[in-house]
Amino acid sequence: AAFQPTLEDYECMLHVYATHGAAKDAQLVYQRLQDQVSLPDPTDETLVYVLKACKQDIAKILELAEGHASRAVRHLLLKSYGQAGLAEKALEYLDAWAEEESPPDDTAFLQVCRAYSRQEDVQAVQSLLQRTDEWTPDTEAYNTWLSAMKANDALQHFNEWSQEPRNGCQPNDDSVRAVLHTYRRDYVQAHQIKQMARALQLTPSRATIRMALSAMSRSRDPHKVVHMQQVWQQDGDPEDLDYYHAVLLNAAAYIPKKASPQVKHETFVIAVEAVRQVTKVGPKINFLRACRTLLPPSDKRDAVFGAIFRDICREGLCNERVWREFSRGASE
Repeated sequence: AAFQPTLEDYECMLHVYATHGAAKDAQLVYQRLQDQVSLPDPTDETLVYVLKACKQDIAKILELAEGHASRAVRHLLLKSYGQAGLAEKALEYLDAWAEEESPPDDTAFLQVCRAYSRQEDVQAVQSLLQRTDEWTPDTEAYNTWLSAMKANDALQHFNEWSQEPRNGCQPNDDSVRAVLHTYRRDYVQAHQIKQMARALQLTPSRATIRMALSAMSRSRDPHKVVHMQQVWQQDGDPEDLDYYHAVLLNAAAYIPKKASPQVKHETFVIAVEAVRQVTKVGPKINFLRACRTLLPPSDKRDAVFGAIFRDICREGLCNERVWREFSRGASE
């Protein structure tokens, strides 16, 4: 007998299309489902897969969602507004929904908070958090508020929140990541990360440690490599060893030139230990760059450059970037 796909089979296919953003294919399958008389009508759950495939195509999402009032569809519509940078439209939709007999739930309010957080509109998120007669903001909602802030403001509010719960909610590991996320365009000092960890009194997750190491690597702190090693030794996950070595060597490459000789020596020792365990060329190039700052012109520096250069050539990884860094650091 010929294979007769069921609605569940079609939904599995739509799930794949949604994952890869194949909007046209998803719409064709959905249209076929609507035309099939031998199958049950597609449900709102089926439609959600199609809407996810359309991603930020708000016009198409509005067209497909018309006449469907399930919470799942409405949540996705609000999320799509946020992803498209249309937070005001999301708020209009939420307020119109609030006038209906079945008002929006906490998930709907959270999606609008996220929409404004993407636009870094702190006041708008705060206004939504204050509408406690309509919903109950949880820790995730307050984390969204932190994500909308500037780096130092986020850290300050995090510290205040750690001391005094908001609406019965305490910060968690995701709160730390929310603060670290605000440092993506700024600098974070090692003591700030330690301050957050102490406030929570919990073991940071693997994802948080990765974000912390990345944030610390961008710091202007001359001691950042030493602090990164301490963080790794205390909370690092062995499965992230390659990532740790790569981000640490990147940090070493940008140690401030004003760092003391002792700090430069400590950083160099840690960097040497790391470069011995990496196999990719990028971290090795950063090590060469670090040596220009950490070591004064000398026979020792020439010997280090020569050893690393020969190692890279032996592994067949030499390229223009390697040669450029070698030429800058080695003496004539």
